[in-house]
Amino acid sequence: MKRKLALTTATAVIGVGGLVGVAPAATAAPSSPATTTAAAAAASSAQQSGTETFITDAQGRKVAKIKYTTLNTRAAKGWVKKLSNDKICAQALVKWYKGGKVKDTDLSKKVCRKGKTHHFSLRAGDKPHFFTASKVKAGIRLS
Repeated sequence: MKRKLALTTATAVIGVGGLVGVAPAATAAPSSPATTTAAAAAASSAQQSGTETFITDAQGRKVAKIKYTTLNTRAAKGWVKKLSNDKICAQALVKWYKGGKVKDTDLSKKVCRKGKTHHFSLRAGDKPHFFTASKVKAGIRLS
């Protein structure tokens, strides 16, 4: 019986100072639908080019890219663009830290169709309780 790989999430994280790391997560499930592109994305790597970050699959094809035009301890602004024609969606992910712990996590709207771009503007905290974070980790999430 052939085993198929189902993608749960793959996240590339960018710190304020640059690329921090990539944390792909995938589970093998015999009953999962056939998704060869998901298997490739689960083994993806992140490549940073200036302020744009590309997520590539195992064959080196670009799946998505993200650009943070503003990234600081109070706000994150930018855009996410889907580059591949598959069933994987991409979205911006920002974790805001205060006192060494994650105090808030924000996700942008998902982009699922090739060529589509979503512009986002995220803030640390929720209305009316915005705050200044001590540390920020930002990246792209594939699902």
